[in-house]
Amino acid sequence: MSREHRASCPQKGSEKIRVTERDLKILRALFETTVMSFEQLRLECFEGLAPVTAYNRVNELSMAGFIDALRVGNIVYQQNPRIIGNIYRVSKSGIRILQSRLGIEQITRDEPFPWNTAQLAHDLILNDVGRVIRHAATGWQFKNGKHFTQTLAEERRIPDAQLTWGGTKECVAVELELTVKSEKRYREILLAYKLSRQTTRVLYVSNDPGVLRKVQSVLTGGRVCGSKLERSVGKFYFATMAELMGPQGRELIPSLIPKTDANTQEVRA
Repeated sequence: MSREHRASCPQKGSEKIRVTERDLKILRALFETTVMSFEQLRLECFEGLAPVTAYNRVNELSMAGFIDALRVGNIVYQQNPRIIGNIYRVSKSGIRILQSRLGIEQITRDEPFPWNTAQLAHDLILNDVGRVIRHAATGWQFKNGKHFTQTLAEERRIPDAQLTWGGTKECVAVELELTVKSEKRYREILLAYKLSRQTTRVLYVSNDPGVLRKVQSVLTGGRVCGSKLERSVGKFYFATMAELMGPQGRELIPSLIPKTDANTQEVRA
């Protein structure tokens, strides 16, 4: 990754703005995901509007001190170099706004998550995974695993994200694998999930089918048939990013999570 530097903007708090319902949606999205690119913010909060409209409002929120911006260079994003530009997170002032409007029961954290550019590609791709799942499986709540460092303290493994269905015990751990781990590390992780009383299913997602086959090989003791990728092994399910983000994602995603009575809707990539 190229050298990053702070996004230039006027002194924080130098502009007074009225916080709208859309602004609350922006702040909430940034809080939940911990970090987003401009394009992700635009798709999530400004659907159907011109990019300049999104840019102007995000810039106003940044100048008002409600969100923080950091300029980054190229990253390897889904196996291809991509210019990201600015990334964003909700600021401490923005968190206070959320707490005052939504309550500390929903917004339990007082400080923004620290910047972690070494993990930026992983974080942004995880946002994309969450978005397609939420749009294809209505009713399921997708939450970034960084929010679970305290609530899942008793678990032996904290997932990258978690899918839950309100009022039930259904809980799907989501693991985004961008690089392959050692066989020993996979054995440790898989054993933790097998022993977990809370996790009812585990969904592994990767850009590289070879990484998913590696996980399956560890699960089955090496009994993997060549280049074939099984859809599931026990409580463990597998899908590539290309499958989730592609036209077949709408039909595939409901088969990867436990059955519910909710209707699914079309995936929006």
